[in-house]
Amino acid sequence: MPRPLVLLAPIMLLVIGATAAGAATNIAGTIAASQDWTIYGSPYRLTGNVTIPGGVTVTVRPGVQVIAQGSYSITVQGRLRAFGTQYRPAVFKSTTPTAPGSWTGIYFAPGSVGWFAYTAFWAGGSCVTVNGAWAKFERCWFLYAAQDGLVAYNEAAIHVDSSTFAHNQRHGLYVETPYPTGSIDDCIFMRNGEYPAYLKANCVDMLGSDLRFYYNGIQSIGVSCSANDDIVGTKTWQGQPVPLDLTAGSSATLLIPAGASLSLEPGCRLLADRIQVYGSLTAGAGGQLPVIIRGVEDTAGCWSGIFLFAGSSGQFTNCIIRLAETGFTVDNATLVLNDTVVHDCQYDGIFAAGAVDLRVVGGRFHSNGRSGIHLHGTTISGIVDHCSISGSGDYPIFTMAANVRMLGANNVYRDNAQQAVGVACNLETDLSSSHIWQPQGIPYDLTARPDSTVLRVGQNATWNLTPGVTLAGGGVDVAGTLLAMGTAEEPLIFTAADLNSTWQGLKFYPGSAGALSHCIIEYATTGILMQSASPRIEHCTILLVLPSRSSSTLR
Repeated sequence: MPRPLVLLAPIMLLVIGATAAGAATNIAGTIAASQDWTIYGSPYRLTGNVTIPGGVTVTVRPGVQVIAQGSYSITVQGRLRAFGTQYRPAVFKSTTPTAPGSWTGIYFAPGSVGWFAYTAFWAGGSCVTVNGAWAKFERCWFLYAAQDGLVAYNEAAIHVDSSTFAHNQRHGLYVETPYPTGSIDDCIFMRNGEYPAYLKANCVDMLGSDLRFYYNGIQSIGVSCSANDDIVGTKTWQGQPVPLDLTAGSSATLLIPAGASLSLEPGCRLLADRIQVYGSLTAGAGGQLPVIIRGVEDTAGCWSGIFLFAGSSGQFTNCIIRLAETGFTVDNATLVLNDTVVHDCQYDGIFAAGAVDLRVVGGRFHSNGRSGIHLHGTTISGIVDHCSISGSGDYPIFTMAANVRMLGANNVYRDNAQQAVGVACNLETDLSSSHIWQPQGIPYDLTARPDSTVLRVGQNATWNLTPGVTLAGGGVDVAGTLLAMGTAEEPLIFTAADLNSTWQGLKFYPGSAGALSHCIIEYATTGILMQSASPRIEHCTILLVLPSRSSSTLR
């Protein structure tokens, strides 16, 4: 069970107002042999700096107070242990325990060992510093430090359970080592001057469950990124009651290198500037609480977004990505989104280029400045289905023609500036293999690139348009096969992108083939032009652009 917060006040009264049970003992210099410090010798007064050398163990018993008489320190090269009880804690403090920095604190040198239970540390420069040592703290208090309550660096191992970090002028916990071991569980962080906890990115997985944060100067966990060793091996970050602020360190870019893996559990909230993935990033699988990744500010474009580079992979389930320049930038990588929201980005929700494997199911993209999804490469594979895209500043989806076959028939589009799927036709052969285009409820606009508005179907390509598809464009050149098979209830419509203008129409080149059924071809300069080709045409209506806007019907 979590330790109640109200225990903090009783321990303050107990350790400040306690009187010694025995005669005072003065301590200074190097301790030559192992000792027990008991209530009968308490208080133990530090009249100078104290060193516990290698091979020596000092054990502090319940109720003992260790009081620094000046700005002195305890340096541990051997072992220091303190075992208090709930009502008789062991105490390390100065003569003025609420004056931060009134003594230096306890320093554990590399290879030393510390073990504490029901122990209070008061008013050090930093109360306890662990440098490449092993230390365990159970039901302890780190209070009124001039800087940090507990500091760990180099190859330190710290285990902290059911402890309180309060009234420290900088951070309650400060972990400045890229190679940590240990855990922080069931702890309270209260009224610390800056971040309650500040850790290197590779240490964040030390933060466990039941952590609580109250009235700290910055109500988030500071995460220091260095952009070269941020994540090593496989790491998992748990959701915490406050966000993880990735902008706290000297570099605001979180880098996941090749071979490394980071998993964000449900409930994680990240304040980010830029996330670069060369390895693997997984977020939100298997939980009800969403993973939220956003910038520090509340303006679109206040952070760069998530970048997946060649060979990397990202999988996001029940996540919210907001306020980036572009939510996801994917280059020759794999991205899987399930039930994920990307909104209020300055440019695109997703921008994909190169050989990308993109699978987006149940996504919601709204209020992005350009497109919800921008498929820029020509070798993108995957699926986009059951998605809702609304409020885009341009097309909801902008794609190269070769990628349209990724679009399923269950997408919904509302209130976008261009209520059409923008299709870029700018290759000598836009379609070079088999392609099936499904209806979107809005047209496919073949004029999305005004400098090239003719879709070219290559000699070895088969282009299959399913019932309900509408194409608005500059023209279609068929050198391969066009299968445009509508129904009486759901005809296929070929029309101009702008009803105030015309478009080229359908051209079948020598050797091409096709079948058109239940199609409406309207407002073209020439509805169908056949050159040494004989596509089958039935039940089609052709509305020609003539001075009188007359129409003819071919059956």
